[in-house]
Amino acid sequence: MTVARGEAGAPGAPPLAPGSPVAAEVERLLALALDGTGKRAFLEAADRARLAIADGFEQEGRRPVAARLLALRVVNLAVARHHFHHRHTTLASRPFQLMLDPVNNCHLSCPGCLHTSNPAFAATFDWPGGRLDMADYERFLAEHGPLAMGLVLYNWGEPLLDKRTPELIRRAKRLLLHVCLSTNFSVRFDVEALVGSGLNFLFLSIDGATQATYGKFRRGGDLDLCLDNVRRVLEARRRLGTGPPFVLWRYLTFEHNLHEVEPAMALARELGVDQFSVTTPFAVDWDDPQVRAARSPLEGTYVLRQDARFKGPLDDDRTAGLDEAAIEAEFARPWRERLDGSAAALDEPSRAASPACAWLYQNLTLDARARLFPCCMAPEVGRHKVYGPLPAAPGAFNVPDLRRSRLAFADRSAFEAEHARSGDAAPPYCAVCTEKPELTYTLERDVRRDLRLADARGSLPDDLVRRLTEWPASR
Repeated sequence: MTVARGEAGAPGAPPLAPGSPVAAEVERLLALALDGTGKRAFLEAADRARLAIADGFEQEGRRPVAARLLALRVVNLAVARHHFHHRHTTLASRPFQLMLDPVNNCHLSCPGCLHTSNPAFAATFDWPGGRLDMADYERFLAEHGPLAMGLVLYNWGEPLLDKRTPELIRRAKRLLLHVCLSTNFSVRFDVEALVGSGLNFLFLSIDGATQATYGKFRRGGDLDLCLDNVRRVLEARRRLGTGPPFVLWRYLTFEHNLHEVEPAMALARELGVDQFSVTTPFAVDWDDPQVRAARSPLEGTYVLRQDARFKGPLDDDRTAGLDEAAIEAEFARPWRERLDGSAAALDEPSRAASPACAWLYQNLTLDARARLFPCCMAPEVGRHKVYGPLPAAPGAFNVPDLRRSRLAFADRSAFEAEHARSGDAAPPYCAVCTEKPELTYTLERDVRRDLRLADARGSLPDDLVRRLTEWPASR
């Protein structure tokens, strides 16, 4: 049985009657986002809407700080939609998804990964080891956390190698971020700290039911340790009564492990795992000819526990301890200030209907060395994929390489002229990229779901939430 991710219920007051004052404000702002309103006028309207929406949420019984946090996120969705519709290059909006590596290192050496044991292949990547400085994390989170909705706490490193990972999650939960983490799980860690951190989704990469099969791809991994960690996490979840993390066992299929898909799924069910995913990976035989990707007839996602939850006490805006200072600071900022000092950007023309890449409007990635990237793709030597260090001052979402990458789609001739003047040997990689990776925390699935759960009182009708989170294909 192939299914989509289930939704967790959220307690709250009875739904409001249709046509609430909050909904009316959001409708007005969304209409302005998609018509001919200029950037300057739209951001002024966004400031008025931010105040009115927060006041409306508070009048409906929310804590003031929670009302302001939700208003920020709703208005940010509309501002981002305005920028994307008009293909603006300097943005006042902030990303919905934050992708971050607590540590760049990994103790396994799977074929096709930048941590491969193949030295010739590993040398093609620009990926220094290291651990994220807590001060960089705090700056990154303070600037983007109040407006983002999801934190993807992994990319190319193994996050559980950093013993501070539960602390990073707890810090993110003070901004009610939906946090997901992917791990090979072949590492020892503080189980209770992780389970008690408020982590929402835990993705496990385990590709076999026996050590001999599992170890052909997960080089250096210990299946017994993985399974023991699964048992301990699920036992801690029951004992602590946290609800989440929701546990999904992801099984990548190769020729050598197709015969163990069903035994692995049976084992996952026996252990009490919530979902089991059978996924065809990208090819890795160019790294190791003995490991060839293959599609299983069982490909899909399977629900193993119908009552599983991915929201817990630290997601409840009525009782969670929120970072009031960070939320109030962001709420007080006019939207035009988020253009990061660019006065000319207020009058940026519309380039509606030009191609675009949604990653450039929805995501910001940071590695453990505090380097910025536009998406999840690994940096390669000789290709301009590192978009600079995390700035000391706010403005990470508008660093020159991100702005120029948006320009490459919106106005190619203007981009070419600017690139020629820059003197850079290679253009930002987005300008030549042909890949189309999918975000982990997607707008249409995850942002939409979490907005509905955050609005348990029903201030925003389902159709309005759908339109707020529905972006057309861009290329």
